[in-house]
Amino acid sequence: MDRLSREGVRPEQCPAPTLSTLAVLDTDGRTRAEVFWLIDSIDACWAAVDLADNAGGTVGFGSIEGMTVGQPVPSGPPPGTEWYAVTAFHGRVADVRATGATDHVLGPVHSRTVDLGGGKLVTFVSYGIRIPEQGEILTLYLCPPTGDCRDVSMTG
Repeated sequence: MDRLSREGVRPEQCPAPTLSTLAVLDTDGRTRAEVFWLIDSIDACWAAVDLADNAGGTVGFGSIEGMTVGQPVPSGPPPGTEWYAVTAFHGRVADVRATGATDHVLGPVHSRTVDLGGGKLVTFVSYGIRIPEQGEILTLYLCPPTGDCRDVSMTG
């Protein structure tokens, strides 16, 4: 949390997280974590924190609705690099799994459901991949137990 509280680390729309606003999706218990914090019932901030990396990882801001339809896209990590993303699904969604090129997936998908008020639920999901080689197509889907899978494929 200390790293995310520093000025200049977060987009200006993101307030510093607090113990009461920060939710951890996954962590290795030492140097890496995927987290999110709500600004309100419309917008959220998320981060893939890497204490072993001097750059500190990635911090983002966006609408919760946008996170439920958008596709996370890495910006510039070299091939072979571990990359972690946070996205969202409407409702309470348990047991989201990655399918497709699972040889690039780093461990299981993690999720946490929050109540935005008025009975509106959203499930935040984190997953990790190894960035494909230049020009390699990584076919990958996040699939809830029921309903449509989300295409999160990318080209290295």
